[in-house]
Amino acid sequence: MSKINEIPTWTQMVPFPGLAADIVMIIHALIVVFVVLSLPLTIVGGYRRWHWIRNSWFRTIHFAIIVVVVIQSFSGRYCPLTYVEQDLRLAAGQPSFDSSFIDYWVSRFIYFDLPAWIFMATYALFFLAVVYTWWRWPPRMLAARRRYESRLYMKFSEGYPIGSPGIPWGDNEKAAWLRKQRKRRSYTQDVVSRIDALRAHYDVEVYGVLPYSEQVGTDYELFAVRSKNWLDSRPTILVTGGVHGYETSGVLGALAFLETVAAQYQAHFNVLVLPCISPWGYETINRWNPDAVDPNRSFTEDAPAQEAQLAMAYVAKHAPELLMHIDLHETTDTDNTEFRPALAARDGTVNTNWNIPDGFYLVGDTERPTPDFQKAILNSVKKVTHIAEADERNELIGVPVEQFGVIHYPGKQAGLCMGLSDAPYVSTTEVYPDSANATPQECIDAQVAAIVGGLNYLQR
Repeated sequence: MSKINEIPTWTQMVPFPGLAADIVMIIHALIVVFVVLSLPLTIVGGYRRWHWIRNSWFRTIHFAIIVVVVIQSFSGRYCPLTYVEQDLRLAAGQPSFDSSFIDYWVSRFIYFDLPAWIFMATYALFFLAVVYTWWRWPPRMLAARRRYESRLYMKFSEGYPIGSPGIPWGDNEKAAWLRKQRKRRSYTQDVVSRIDALRAHYDVEVYGVLPYSEQVGTDYELFAVRSKNWLDSRPTILVTGGVHGYETSGVLGALAFLETVAAQYQAHFNVLVLPCISPWGYETINRWNPDAVDPNRSFTEDAPAQEAQLAMAYVAKHAPELLMHIDLHETTDTDNTEFRPALAARDGTVNTNWNIPDGFYLVGDTERPTPDFQKAILNSVKKVTHIAEADERNELIGVPVEQFGVIHYPGKQAGLCMGLSDAPYVSTTEVYPDSANATPQECIDAQVAAIVGGLNYLQR
């Protein structure tokens, strides 16, 4: 800052230094307002799921300014704008002030002086609060970086550790793959116990047993949960979860639907839920079954996966005419780091990772397009979490977008679970649980919201 009564030479080039000083003061004040208000808005927006608070530019600028403020405070220097304003006021013959901008105006407003250490402590606490928001609600660039690293994973790796490049797996390679799998969580504790707790409100039955004891030491019972007051005159809706067992929110979302809101719809629909079609996949956090077969490519007449065989047989017997079927899934970073590389190794092909979308999206059936139905689901979900934006090619996972947040697959032709019936309204949900913009609970809530959105559309 210039010495008292010494007019800086650079101010002589400013035609109206008093006006310029006022403009600098206004800019300075706006910056202070931006810094102060952005913190509570970020916290409130984080809890209320305002997507704009994740904007990388907004968060980075805010963080950078508070870092500069803290450094200046602890080094005993003022903001450069304070020096500029004071120099301009000297040039205009106006009174200046001999403290920092914030110190001066806070003192003016509350009519008494505060020691400098109070401002230093306030700045430090404010900075720590901003750091907390970066940890609790990180900006999108952190999630983008994680997805970028995921896409490049295989480029810098030496290939999948089982098999030889370009040669499909035989029995030895599949056995080697199976030996690598480890149980990481309990189907009985996490899933079956919650299904048992539903018996007072729903009919629960075992619709099949997966005979995997020789391969993995355990047979798995498969459960169907259905309305107690089932009437053939009512339309039937089907919810399936855990076709890919590792997709956690699909399993827990199906259970949460039964535990929270399904009862509200039983007067209008027969409700049928298969919460976990692939329990071994759930326990080992795996996409395939122990035979290295993807159940969600197995809903065909010859059904190479027993998980698909048993589900198809049960639905065909008990609910041959469905009105709606929603299949709950996730798209995860491990699709690129583990499962797609494993798929290429198993089939002897070249791995091509896809661009994993950050957010929720839907897969509709090419043969049964229902744009209004899909839109109703997305409108329900976006109250809970964000919808995935298409990439620069207007694609999601390499498939052209049909409408915002929706792509199409040929369900029956591809052997997908959503193709197991002729229901006129079908959709596959896809949640991104690795997003920095969503919590595990939000992913579960999004699955429930998707089902509710579909049911409300049918009831309209």
